[in-house]
Amino acid sequence: VTTSVIGHGASLNPASIPILIDFTHNLAASLWIGGVIYLAFVVVPAVKRSQTDGYVKASLLSLIIPRFSTIPVVILGIIVITGPFLLYLLEPNLALTLASLYGKALIAKLILAAVMIGIGAYNQMIIQRDNLKGVLVAPTASIAGGGGQSEIDKSVAKKGSESERGSSNHYLNGNAVISKFGKTTKAEAFVGVALLAAVAVLVNIGLPAGEFQTQLQQLQQQQQNLPGLNIANAITTQQQGFTTTNFVENNDRVTLSINPYTPGNNNFKISYTDSNGNPIDISSAQLRYTQTEKGIGPITVDANKASKGIFTVNAAFGLAGPWNLQIEAMQTKANALDIVTEYNLFV
Repeated sequence: VTTSVIGHGASLNPASIPILIDFTHNLAASLWIGGVIYLAFVVVPAVKRSQTDGYVKASLLSLIIPRFSTIPVVILGIIVITGPFLLYLLEPNLALTLASLYGKALIAKLILAAVMIGIGAYNQMIIQRDNLKGVLVAPTASIAGGGGQSEIDKSVAKKGSESERGSSNHYLNGNAVISKFGKTTKAEAFVGVALLAAVAVLVNIGLPAGEFQTQLQQLQQQQQNLPGLNIANAITTQQQGFTTTNFVENNDRVTLSINPYTPGNNNFKISYTDSNGNPIDISSAQLRYTQTEKGIGPITVDANKASKGIFTVNAAFGLAGPWNLQIEAMQTKANALDIVTEYNLFV
């Protein structure tokens, strides 16, 4: 609960749903990895130390594997649903996520989870299959020999020696199977511990948008010390403004001005007027802009209301190149549609 309350999901607004999803995701992962560790270091050693014969141990293992396997299947279903949904809530831009340090840690986590799934599949499909052959065939050998448990052990030993000479062997020694299963589950448990370490790193890394916003701010400070210099292209450019007018519903006009229209800090001014040139009453305006070439963004900025129908804000283009800008304005008039304009810019 504590990690969910102080995690990335708690920074969202509202935070209740992300926190609940994060808690469910963490709980499912903990049950999965904890179950593997318990199986590897408690259950398997206890079966191995028991005084029963090899056939009984193999029979017990044939019951343990399928019953435990149902737990990861259910848990993985929960993880597969909650994980991507939580990631979408935290950062819907997949390209930005993959380019960030957060994305790299996430990829490492997914690789380790895939290794755990692979080892579990090997236990279920290979070890369990071979173990069942021995469990099912050994009683047949006992009946054919007319004896009891001693006949089974003799049959197992006989078939084991035949296997060493190259013959096929379906009579598996119980201790050998338990030992093999113990090694694979311990390997799976160690991978699970590494997965928990990856999760710890992931929790302590900032979200992709915050990571790139920090880089943009650093670049902005550098460019403020070098006015008129286009750092991305390493050439000086004469500062000049950008102005455009878009016509929207009812022939209303949205006029956008950007100065100086260079990488770094820029002053944005958005004016909303009707067909007669009168200002439209707008309650709020928000800018969302993305560097499409590098996949940085979207960066969201709220504009400040300067007067009726006029909004201004100071925001930064962190890199030169193509930018996609969307401006959404909410009208004060009841039941009026939001005014959304989109611009493809090259800074």
